[in-house]
Amino acid sequence: MQPMKILEHNHEDFRLTQLMGIVTRHMKLAINKNIARENIQLEFQHWIILKYLDSNTGSPQCEIAKHGKKNKTSITRMINTMEKMDLVVRKSNKLDKRNRLIFLTPKGHALSESVTPIVFRTIDAIEKGIDSREVIIAENVLFKMFENIKLLMSEPLENSQNQEEQHV
Repeated sequence: MQPMKILEHNHEDFRLTQLMGIVTRHMKLAINKNIARENIQLEFQHWIILKYLDSNTGSPQCEIAKHGKKNKTSITRMINTMEKMDLVVRKSNKLDKRNRLIFLTPKGHALSESVTPIVFRTIDAIEKGIDSREVIIAENVLFKMFENIKLLMSEPLENSQNQEEQHV
């Protein structure tokens, strides 16, 4: 099987981590394109929030950010947009006035229901021709990489350690 050309480069030009980023970006583009083909005005990232709120309505914004792996500013901007579209509503938290809770509106629920099959059909098309053995290998590689990342994140940075030694 020939490796596909990505952005006019040879397969050998990319490290695994670069290829993962490119595939992820293109997957999101394909999902957005298929959603738009159905004349639905919604981005994939907004669908992720809708899908989360479908089973976790009334969640604090910080929980939505954690689930979506987004920073506070990005999630605030997305929720603002979704609120203007009448997909979600913010309500005060009676236990903590500083922390607003995000609820799915009936329109948001209906949109989530209609977009979900489009997203899964697109993912199925993207994964077409990949057998279960290849999936298991890919998952194992990704889990190993994730474990390595967690280890790296728990270690002190090498540069900051050297700088501390120089100041002593």
